[in-house]
Amino acid sequence: MKPIAALLIWAACSGLFLFGHGGHAEDHFTTGLLHPFSGWDHLAACALVGLLAGRLKNIWPAPLMFAGGLAAGLALTLLLPGLPLTGALVVLSLLILFSLPALDVRDLSTWLSCCLVMIGAAHGYGHAAATGPQPGFLLGMFCTSLLLIGAFAAMIKAAKHAGRSLRFQYIATAAGVLFLQVTLYAWS
Repeated sequence: MKPIAALLIWAACSGLFLFGHGGHAEDHFTTGLLHPFSGWDHLAACALVGLLAGRLKNIWPAPLMFAGGLAAGLALTLLLPGLPLTGALVVLSLLILFSLPALDVRDLSTWLSCCLVMIGAAHGYGHAAATGPQPGFLLGMFCTSLLLIGAFAAMIKAAKHAGRSLRFQYIATAAGVLFLQVTLYAWS
């Protein structure tokens, strides 16, 4: 049932991830800080990595694996600009992220570690390819991504310690993403 629920959520939201977003004309550190709030793909990735991290026995390795991959993807853009199908890689990585919490993983295995690094690299490459080599912007985006992942992981860990079900954890994660999106749109 859990994998089916994750796939239904993915099917309902998949169209939202297929559209890129512009607004990169004047990119600097503060624009990078706000960038993860500008699209569902950014928030979904951070929320799902946080959801996964909050369900693991040790909360820190999963976000660090994702962040390491994100940094590697950002750097890879400088070495190999213009790789094809970066948008498709981001969508595929989100599909994988949607399925991971449904697997009810409790420990960070080698396979899961590699998966998180590759997912982070796909997102890092996709973001840097869309913006170009703008160190201030990319650093701001990286910092906010880490903060979001940490916030979602802490929220899930607190819900888990309070004895809340997996369904509640999914709903809390979705509500957090929705709250952040609505708040950002209200400010703009």
